[in-house]
Amino acid sequence: MPGVRIEMFSGRTMTQKRELVRRVTDAVVDALGVDKEGVRVKIIEEERHHVAHGGVLSSELP
Repeated sequence: MPGVRIEMFSGRTMTQKRELVRRVTDAVVDALGVDKEGVRVKIIEEERHHVAHGGVLSSELP
């Protein structure tokens, strides 16, 4: 059972997440030749103020 973990900032709509999960699942099925029922996609959402790049909180970047 292939698993894909996606980390992203909060704020996407359910429609966007559904589309992302559908496309990622299709890509895994095409690349690995597995049944889509066996593909697991996990979305981890984080707030911008919980992540930093180069010592600066993402919420403070332009």
